Amino acid sequence: MGEFTSVLRMLSDSAQDPARAPEIFSGTPGKDSARYGAFVYDMVAPPKIDGDTATVRIQMRPKATKEAEWIFVRDGGKWKIKAAPLP
Repeated sequence: MGEFTSVLRMLSDSAQDPARAPEIFSGTPGKDSARYGAFVYDMVAPPKIDGDTATVRIQMRPKATKEAEWIFVRDGGKWKIKAAPLP
């Protein structure tokens, strides 16, 4: 779980430093990448891992506490975000 938590911590900072996106995202973060800095992220349940893919239930705050299911993939030996819908 620590690897996923580390990615979530980096995510808030990535909006200020777009050069860090390759450490966090598998592929490109998309046009809304600046919006990731508006939230703090926590895992609400252990990840469900299936090979090199993991599904993680994420809680986003502080604007409004929302939850979403994000997809991570193992990329270069590290877990990175593949799909991370925002509210």
